[in-house]
Amino acid sequence: MRRGRLRREELKSIKKTIEEGRQEKEEVKKERNVNIKLYLLVVIIIAVVLVAGYFSITGKVFLKENKYDKFVSCIVSRDLILFGNQNCEYCNSLKSNLGESFKLINYIDCSSDQSNCGQVAEYPTWKYNEQYIKGNLSLEEISIITKCIL
Repeated sequence: MRRGRLRREELKSIKKTIEEGRQEKEEVKKERNVNIKLYLLVVIIIAVVLVAGYFSITGKVFLKENKYDKFVSCIVSRDLILFGNQNCEYCNSLKSNLGESFKLINYIDCSSDQSNCGQVAEYPTWKYNEQYIKGNLSLEEISIITKCIL
């Protein structure tokens, strides 16, 4: 009978040891998962900082291109010049419609730069191929004159 009790006690001890081993293994597994997640988080943060640093150093920015950028770049390449002044309602409307793309236009503000306005007396006036065109031109008309796709 004594042998039977020893075996039962030995079996209980073995089972207890096995259970403790399983629990310890689970804890190690959880700790490893936490370490992996922490490592990935650190890698992502470093990547974001490096990318942000690159773009701040180079000045490159991911901006959505204005829908008129290509059109305006084309008319600029065709040497189309707009003469206007601060009171030119058409010029102000064009600035509003083109948004940031307007900054690309060859625009001469005759209220502050008379030296480049020469014979221009009415605003708006466009200069294209050494010809002066007075009055408001729609974007479609500008497209036809310059053969730039709107």
